[in-house]
Amino acid sequence: MKESFEKTFEIWWEKLKNLRNKFCRETHLVGYDQDDLQQECYFLFRQAWESFDESYGVTFGSYYKVKLHGWRANMNRKVNQRQTVLLEDETGYEDESIDIENQTIGKILCEKGLDF
Repeated sequence: MKESFEKTFEIWWEKLKNLRNKFCRETHLVGYDQDDLQQECYFLFRQAWESFDESYGVTFGSYYKVKLHGWRANMNRKVNQRQTVLLEDETGYEDESIDIENQTIGKILCEKGLDF
C-alpha cells in the first residue's frame, strides 16, 4: 500500500510541474532564490498531500495552487510588516494609517452603540 501511495505522490508531483515552475517564475521574495522556492513548493506539496480531503469539492491541483498562493501572500505580508518596522526604527516615523483605521472602527462602534 505504501508503494502505491508513493507512486501516486510522484505522479501528482510530476503532473503539477508546470504549476510549480510558473509559481517560481512569478514569485520574487527577498532572500529566496529559485532553489529555495522549489524546496518550499515541495514542502507545501507534502502538506497539501497530507491534508487534502475530497469533500472540499475541488481537485487536488486546485487545492495545491491555493496553498502556494496563500504561502506567497503570507510571505509578502511578513516582508511588508518587517519593512514598516525597520522604517519606523530608522526614522522614528510611525504608520498613522493604523491609528486612522482604529479611529474609524471606534466611531462606527460608537454610532452603533448610540443606535442600540
